[in-house]
Amino acid sequence: MKVVQFILLFFYSCTGVLAQSGFPQYYRYIDLAHQADTLYQAGQYGRAASTYILASQVEVERGIEVAKADMVYNAACSYALAGQKKEAFECLNVLGQEYGYTEAERMQTDADFVSLNRDPQWNKVLAQISSNQERARKMEVRYAERTRVPDINDDVVFYPLDNFAKQYLQVDTMPFLSVNHEIFRIYFSGDSYAANHLEEIKRELSAALQRALSILHIEHYNRGINILLYNSVEDDETDDRHTCTGRGCISGA
Repeated sequence: MKVVQFILLFFYSCTGVLAQSGFPQYYRYIDLAHQADTLYQAGQYGRAASTYILASQVEVERGIEVAKADMVYNAACSYALAGQKKEAFECLNVLGQEYGYTEAERMQTDADFVSLNRDPQWNKVLAQISSNQERARKMEVRYAERTRVPDINDDVVFYPLDNFAKQYLQVDTMPFLSVNHEIFRIYFSGDSYAANHLEEIKRELSAALQRALSILHIEHYNRGINILLYNSVEDDETDDRHTCTGRGCISGA
């Protein structure tokens, strides 16, 4: 069964939310995914598969995470249902080798792949994905060991940057400064709007944190949160890759 898309954008902005005109590639991805879902539900599996592939090839704007692997998985399901085994296995090989797909049990119980089960390629694909799964499990265990903090004090702990934050903070063309404030590490460029309004930003963050803790009935929270602030217009002029047109992104909460 194809993967149902639930896309959550966790963007906070000083001036507003995502605008369609600022994210044409993201909205193209959403539109293609919706078209493909509709075709799948209508039983037009060949057309659904090719549309899922188109969606997986869209390069969305930086700062937005989309599940491209799910698009490839859905394409494989659709090709299998359309009787196009060659194309289905090509998608499954891409999933295992390029995306590092790990959900072997899901594949084995997915009714969409019944037509592939007796093909010799099926076991090879499952072996690759099972290997990915075991490797991921070992990495998770190792990560947990290395990031386990004894509960002995109230220090704020910042965990390793996730991929969302890395795409901004680890590129030479977009250098950032940073300051710590309460549980926040605020990244900004020295020539930005944020740099001239840090005290105001700190007050807003403090107020937002207190509101969140109150709503969740949490007395204390000591996991560090990275706040990335930037001026999208200036960034686009100095970087040949697009950035999100908002004013800030949150990572590591």
